[in-house]
Amino acid sequence: MPEWTLWIQHVLNGIVAGSTYILLELGLTLGFGILWIISFVHGELAEQNTHLALEVASRRGFSQG
Repeated sequence: MPEWTLWIQHVLNGIVAGSTYILLELGLTLGFGILWIISFVHGELAEQNTHLALEVASRRGFSQG
């Protein structure tokens, strides 16, 4: 695989990860800032997505270390 395609893949992965963090943060802003309610759903959602990502990565042959 040429080096530039790997670079493009890393950039796209960063955009996807950043978009996920932005959506989670917007939800936290709504929960804490507007409603004054503490919601633990966002943490649970992030944990489930992390476990899903690790499972998919391990099944595709990527190492976790």
